Amino acid sequence: MPRLPCLPPVLLAFTAACGASFEGEKDRDSAAVPQTDIDTDSDADTDSDTDSDADTDTDTDGDTDPDPCMILEPLGSAAENREAIQACLDREGRALLVGGTYEIDGTLHVSAASLDGNGQAATLRMTGTPNSLVTVEDDALVQGLRLDANGRVDDTNGAVVHLVGSRSTVRDAWIGDQLGPAAGYHLTGVYFIDASSTGNLVEDVEITNLFYGAIFVAGLPASSANRISGALIHGTQCDGVTFAGYGELVASTLYESGWDCENGPIPGASVYGLANPDGALIQGNAMSDDCGNVLDLDDVQNFVVEDNTLSGPGYQWEGWAPWCTGNGAVLVDSSYNSFERNVVENSGRSNNRVDQFGDPNALFHARGAPEYSDLPDGGDTAIGFVLAQRPGSPGTTVNNSFADNELRAACTAPCVGLGWFASRGTGFDAAGGWSASTTNYFVRNSPYGSNQGSKRCGGNWYAANDTCTGDTWPEGDCNRDDDQHDGGDWARNDDCAAY
Repeated sequence: MPRLPCLPPVLLAFTAACGASFEGEKDRDSAAVPQTDIDTDSDADTDSDTDSDADTDTDTDGDTDPDPCMILEPLGSAAENREAIQACLDREGRALLVGGTYEIDGTLHVSAASLDGNGQAATLRMTGTPNSLVTVEDDALVQGLRLDANGRVDDTNGAVVHLVGSRSTVRDAWIGDQLGPAAGYHLTGVYFIDASSTGNLVEDVEITNLFYGAIFVAGLPASSANRISGALIHGTQCDGVTFAGYGELVASTLYESGWDCENGPIPGASVYGLANPDGALIQGNAMSDDCGNVLDLDDVQNFVVEDNTLSGPGYQWEGWAPWCTGNGAVLVDSSYNSFERNVVENSGRSNNRVDQFGDPNALFHARGAPEYSDLPDGGDTAIGFVLAQRPGSPGTTVNNSFADNELRAACTAPCVGLGWFASRGTGFDAAGGWSASTTNYFVRNSPYGSNQGSKRCGGNWYAANDTCTGDTWPEGDCNRDDDQHDGGDWARNDDCAAY
């Protein structure tokens, strides 16, 4: 189910700017002219007074007034703070907040300028109700700030930080809400809200206490290359990062998200993607302890997911969110994606059995068959990784590549952990045809550590050019449990091809 708002026009405003006066003076006295007194007396009284002290005043203390835009202190009202900061940004291209809390009554617009909070010594706190605290435009730098929505920023496509231009950087910042997410208040931390923006970087930030962490808006193409790097994203009521359009998430840590997306409830994830044909790069991240699936991708294409660790779905916040349940990673109705060198773990939580949430999409059984009948232990099965096609969406899960992943699940009896599951219909086109361009490729994956390795429905490719005896591993392109799947077809699918 879609979790995103629609995109409105972004209104940018610019205010008048302040000036800075500079005064300086240098006084330089003429050096004394050397003088010789000619005396006719025989004692040759010659005075060579060269005045060696050279009365030159270089005035080294410099009577230059400090730049007022580099020593901005909190003023008496939110309006005064906003006006002073905005004036410096517009006229001087810089504003340094020396420290303290600066309440502001409206959005600050940063374009071709730098806004600096002196190593997070300064906090910007909203008192008005615009739909962003800071809007970052072209060629801007925002750094060293604590950005507090204060429960005030309008959540209609709202965010603490809007990125609407190109080539800007937001770094070393705390982005959140001191009051925490409130029911019905769906505010985002960082919103890449302009589908024409390119080359923006959000790095080394903490995003927390909000409904959504970050969103890449629908329509962003792969050429946009907007990136989040080195971020800490946690404590979001719904998803940590949402990819509706192309974006990049690298080297970041995400955890404890998704306890109530207020839509069913469907539990949230560290990373969520929906109806996105443009793709994403999700690389080198650690994601863990979310209410639902840790990685949740639905109807996406051209995603590159590599070198991540995904663990701990179904986190219940020490019992106060008992509805939480999920899988390590899920791809549904998704094609042309690459999933490589990831570690996916769903172990130790019996609340992650599939019957805890149910099967509203009918992924785990043939038409007319008992619910969960494709799983080794029925509804008591917990799954590490799921590749699935809905029964009513033929041909939507094709030509994905899965290589060199560790996909495992384990739980205490009667629960059984299943490393990975491929549903019926996966790998076939809309007419039920199978070819090299439709099948999904699984090579060198390992379910080691699971109670059971994998269940392989659909029509997919499991290193079928290799013998795969199971005597040693790795063995060519063999998946670690390929030798246990010789009772189905020649490509090592089990006998459950279609719904």
